[in-house]
Amino acid sequence: MVGASCGVAPVVIIATYFTHGGCNVNKYQQAHPEWFDEKGRVQPWVLRELIDYDPTTGEMIWKNRTVDWFIGGVSRGAEQECLRWNKTYSGKRAMTTNRKCSKNTFRAGAIFGVPCLAHSVVFAIQFNRYANAHHAEDGDFTNLIITNIKETSWSDIQKESKVFKNASASSRYFGVSFSKTRQRWTVTMRVNGKQMAIGTFKVEEDAADAYDRAALKYLGPTAYLNMAERPDVPEIDDEPVAPAPIDPAEAAVKMGDDF
Repeated sequence: MVGASCGVAPVVIIATYFTHGGCNVNKYQQAHPEWFDEKGRVQPWVLRELIDYDPTTGEMIWKNRTVDWFIGGVSRGAEQECLRWNKTYSGKRAMTTNRKCSKNTFRAGAIFGVPCLAHSVVFAIQFNRYANAHHAEDGDFTNLIITNIKETSWSDIQKESKVFKNASASSRYFGVSFSKTRQRWTVTMRVNGKQMAIGTFKVEEDAADAYDRAALKYLGPTAYLNMAERPDVPEIDDEPVAPAPIDPAEAAVKMGDDF
C-alpha cells in the first residue's frame, strides 16, 4: 500500500520506455500496471492519491508524495526522486499548462508521463471513472468547477456540430483546421516533438476520424481522441509525411513525468 516514508530503499529501472503492441509504454506503466487502466490512463483512485481537488472552486493541488510513487533512475534513486519532486511540486497547482485547440483552451499536463487534460482528470476524481466525452457548460474547459464539466457522448457531439459554411471557421475537433487556400479540412498532429501533416479532407468528420486513427498509431492508447471510445479503429498503414513547420507558440510546452 502506498504510504511509506522516503527512507525506503529505491527501486532502480534503467529503461524508460519499451514497446508493447505497437504502442509506447513508459517505465511507470511497466513497473506498476495496477496504477493504469486498460487504455493506459491513470486510475481514478491513483488520481485521488496524487491530487487534492476542490470541486467547488476547481482548484487542483499536487499532494505530497511518498517514495512508493517513484522509480529510481541511473543518476538518482527513488528516495532522491521523491525529495526532488516534493520540493518542486508539492502544494502547488497541478496541470497548469494551457493547450489550445481551435477555439478551445484546455488545461493540460502529465501524470507519470501520461498526457492528461485537466477536465478529464477532475471528472475521474469526482466520479471514480472516466467519461466517454466531456462538455463544458459555460464553454470554458479551464473552468474546472465540477458543475461545469459534464459527461456527453460522441453522438451528442455530432448532433450539436454545425456545418461550417464560412471558410474562416475553425473545427471543434482536435488536430483539425480549415484551409482557406485548399478549401478542405487539414489534419496535423505532433509526433516526437515535430508537427506532422496527416492529410486533407472534404468532410470535417472524416478529418476528425483520420486524426483519431493517426493518434492511436503514433501516440498510443493514451492519446486524446475526438471519439473517446474507439476500440475498433484500424491503424493507418501509410508512413508519416514530412513534418510541417512547428508553431513557435507550442514549442514552449512543458515536458516531464508530471506537470
